Amino acid sequence: MEKRPYIGNQLRIDGFYYTVGVDSFLHAGYFFYRDGSVSYRGGRYHAATMKSSFHQDIINEKHILYARKDRFAGGLFQINDSIIKFEKWYPSPGGMHKCYIREGIIINDTTFIIRASYRSVKGKKKDFDKENKLYHFRHYTPKPDSTNLYIHIKIE
Repeated sequence: MEKRPYIGNQLRIDGFYYTVGVDSFLHAGYFFYRDGSVSYRGGRYHAATMKSSFHQDIINEKHILYARKDRFAGGLFQINDSIIKFEKWYPSPGGMHKCYIREGIIINDTTFIIRASYRSVKGKKKDFDKENKLYHFRHYTPKPDSTNLYIHIKIE
């Protein structure tokens, strides 16, 4: 995916997005940035303690270093009309690390549904899986830094 600035208003980006797991825990959190990057700073949180627990994780020095140096923490996103796509590294069976695109539909400026996950290999969709994950917005300030060693700007 090519890095390009997000200049739209389809989604709020002054916080993070989370989903509710089948275990009723909140799984946080994707932060989206105006420069076109996405940062995964998440974990599994109980709804009653999410705000304090998530905040403690975000400001923890080990967590900050992880987010800057680990390929799983950073990625890119693009929004075209009501379609959102974000691409980042994910762990795979056998210790392999693969880059996947997650694609979905924006419902409103605080909600989107991821419908599919796939790899793009020579322009074709590989390892295609259907999903149905609903993400909700939660305001959070200040947003953590989006710096990640694995996100590069394409220079032509």
